[in-house]
Order: sequence, then structure tokens, then C-alpha cells
Amino acid sequence: MRYILSIFLFSILIQNIITEQDILDRMARAAIALRNIVKYKQEQMRKLQEDTGIPYIVTVPTDLPEETKKKAEATLNPEPEPKTVMPEPPKIENNSTTPSTYQDNLIQIRKFHKFERPKSSKIIKFGAFLYFLNRIIPRNVIMRVVIRYSSRRTLRGLDDNIDAESVRTVCDLKEEYKEYEGKVGNGTNVDYDCNAETTKDKEVEEAKIDVDKPMVVGNESIPVSEIDFHPDSAAGAENLVKENSTQEIGVLSIEDVKPYEQNLTLTGKIIPPTLRLTGPYDIDFYDTEREEMKTLNCKADQNGENFTLVCDTSKNPLTTNYGNLTLSKIETNDLYASFNVPPDQEETPIRAGVSGNNIYYRKNSSGLSGGAIAGIVIACVVVLAAASIAAIMLRKPSPPIDNTTVVGLKTVENV
Repeated sequence: MRYILSIFLFSILIQNIITEQDILDRMARAAIALRNIVKYKQEQMRKLQEDTGIPYIVTVPTDLPEETKKKAEATLNPEPEPKTVMPEPPKIENNSTTPSTYQDNLIQIRKFHKFERPKSSKIIKFGAFLYFLNRIIPRNVIMRVVIRYSSRRTLRGLDDNIDAESVRTVCDLKEEYKEYEGKVGNGTNVDYDCNAETTKDKEVEEAKIDVDKPMVVGNESIPVSEIDFHPDSAAGAENLVKENSTQEIGVLSIEDVKPYEQNLTLTGKIIPPTLRLTGPYDIDFYDTEREEMKTLNCKADQNGENFTLVCDTSKNPLTTNYGNLTLSKIETNDLYASFNVPPDQEETPIRAGVSGNNIYYRKNSSGLSGGAIAGIVIACVVVLAAASIAAIMLRKPSPPIDNTTVVGLKTVENV
């Protein structure tokens, strides 16, 4: 009996050893499989990460042991690293409102707007109004935003330990601008809705574009240093939280331009159709003669989505073209709007405010008016007429013919 009990205990021990060994073997095989999967996917995704600087998510196999799965997810999808220093805002040129400073092809952030942080939510939202010149207008723009949460710490020296993170932000082209998707912009203004998910639902005190990470515009990875920032985007570039007004953002799509002697009339449609024009507005236009922006006072009239702007040029002539209208803007406390134009008419000239639309306004004129030129011409005609009359009066008469000589010659002939 004693031997039987010993054999039984020995059998249980052997079984436990075999079971543990089987578990170890399974875990080893799972670890090897996980390592191979991770290595393969990292190789496949490394180039994307290098191009965009945006963390990617690798799917972990679901048939792994729970503990192994958790470790894999922690390794592959780590929490964003906390930032201790907020980035500097992107560089903004004050003269970037005129085409003389533009590149041949350009992506410009015209304005950030309507920053939102819903209560008890990990989502941040804002709008980005972009300008495309000789660049394809994409459906999405991806950027990274560094956010700093509000802190109640008041002790001196603790501010260096900033509670912040860098979040991936996806901007989607608004539905009203879908017709522009995939087209080459000719100075086209469009609006995007941007969304990002944070790791905390705390109040956001500061949010800035991460200038150290590139923006992904469609299928292009572009350094932030190569993205132009309009002066109207300065407040948002410094801190997106500041752009939380309810100001309406829109586009006036120009269909017809009529320059008259006393005014400039623009007609077209509004995007979005719900936007309302009240006016009058002071609108900035680019003048090609002066090579600078010029402000005109314009009255507005609207019927549904159709609008008319009548701008007074009687005392402030304007010389420009359709293409330069895309640089124009309306900005009031409740409205910010830019202009879009048909691509096949961008070179069409516009001359308004001068008698006769074929006359260009020039900053440096010779100082001679039309009356002075007419007076000079009349004086020249009078002088020429007087000279002609004098020449006629002073002409000498021809010498008389000697008739005797002629008679004598005829007598000789008769002989």
C-alpha cells in the first residue's frame, strides 16, 4: 500500500510538470509569434511613421493569453509622451497678404476658428480655413496639436512640469466644399472641421500646432515650416483656445463682375447657403497698379444663396483681375468671408472707378490732364496753320515772258 501511494504521488508530480511545461511551451510559441508579427508590421509601417510622425496602431492577435496581449498593447500603443515645453507658434509673415510674396504653389492657413471642448469629453474641435494655389485640394488634412491642461498648482517652480500631450488631429473637408475635392486650387478658399481625442477630459488651457511634426495634406507629408500662415491665423497659431468666437466663416463664390464708372458690382452664390450678408462692409482688394491691398466700402444685397455687392470706386479706383479677388476678405465681429472665382476667368482684368474702363489707374502719373493735352494739340494746329498762310503770302511771283522774242522766232520760221 505504501508503494502504491508513492507511485500515485509521483504520477501527480509528473503530470504537473508536464502541464506546466506545456503552458511554458505555449507561451513561448505565442511570444515568438507575437515578436514575428510585430517585427513584420513595424517594417511595413516604419516608412509611414517616418513620413508623418504620427503614431500608428498595430493590431494584436486575439488568441493570445490575456496577460501577453496586455503587454503587447502597452508596447505597441504606448501613452503619448508628456510635453514639458509648449512649441513656439509657427512663423507668420505680415506681408503674406499680397501675391508678390507667394510661391508658385501654396498651401496657406487663412484662419482658425470655433475652438470647442465639450464638457466631460476627451474631444477637442476647431475649424481651419485653408487657401490652395496650384495645389490639389484634399479631403483630409492631418496635423498634431500640443495641448496643455489647466493646472491649479500655484507653487513657484512647478510650472515647468507642464501637464500636456501631443494629439493626432484629423481635419475633414466640410460638406459644403465637397465640389472642390481633388481639384487644383487657383487661390481657392475652403473650410475644414478638425477633431482630436485627448487622453483626459480636463479643461484645455493652451493648444498649439506642433511645428516639430509635419502636416499630412492628402497624400503629401509637408513640414509646418513650408505651410504659409496668413496674419488672420495668428491668434489661433499662438493658442487655438483663443479662437472660440461664434463668428460665421464662409466663401463668396463670384460668378460675374461688372465694373462701372462709379462702382464695382460683384454677384454670385454664398457658401454655406445659411450665411447672411447684411453690410455695408469694408472689403480689402488687391490693386495691381499700386501693388497693395485697397479698402472699398461695399453695400450688400442677398436673395437666398444669391448675393450682390456694390463697391464704391468713384473716389478710389481699382485695377485688378478675377484671380486676385481670392485674396479679398470681409471681416466683421460676426462674419469672416473670402472669395472664390471660376478657374477659366482668373486672368480677366477688372478696372473700376475710372472714366472709360480701358483707362488704367496709375499711382505715378505724368500730371497732364486731358484738357492740357487737348490745349497743346490745338496750339500746335494753330501754329501750323499760321506758318502755312505766311508761306503762301511770301511766295515771289514768276518773272514775265518776253513776247518780242517769241514773235521774232515765229518770223524766222516763216521765212
